[in-house]
Amino acid sequence: MPQGVPTTSTLGNLFAGTQVELGRYIGDNLFVAATQSLPGEDVRQPGFRLEWRFDPTWAAELFYEDRFARQPSVSFDQSPVVRRVFGFFLFREWGY
Repeated sequence: MPQGVPTTSTLGNLFAGTQVELGRYIGDNLFVAATQSLPGEDVRQPGFRLEWRFDPTWAAELFYEDRFARQPSVSFDQSPVVRRVFGFFLFREWGY
């Protein structure tokens, strides 16, 4: 490969870090989704998310995904360990 020629495509750089999510409502209050990052240098395993509204002002979210999926990581380590994590959020909405 000649020097100065990029090894990744411009299209690959355009979609770097992009994640696709497909979901479906099961009933009125339950949403299930699967997420997958697009192929590239940093291919992650698929993640899953479940959202449940159990009251008009309360909702819960349970997820299983790559630990870096929700926020970018800054590290000097060139080969971070990819770990899967479970998460749980509880949301309360207030109206005035």
